[in-house]
Amino acid sequence: MEFQREQELKIGEKDYYVVDVLKIDGNTYLYTQEIRDGELVENAYVVFKYDSEKNGMSIIKNEEKLNDLLNKFAENIMKDLGDSSNE
Repeated sequence: MEFQREQELKIGEKDYYVVDVLKIDGNTYLYTQEIRDGELVENAYVVFKYDSEKNGMSIIKNEEKLNDLLNKFAENIMKDLGDSSNE
């Protein structure tokens, strides 16, 4: 399954907005923000790992792994913002 920024997904009983997608060592990670009543929920960000074999998502809870991924998401977003400002 392919994911992209600004995509809306239903995971479990909740709706999420995809802020960014990273592929690292064959794994797909999604940086998401929860949507409730059609609005983005402030401070409700979740990082998921997509499991293609199970066609499901798991929440990244390990603090060290989460911090590493958040840094990579930030770098990726900043790189893309820099690229778009040069256009």
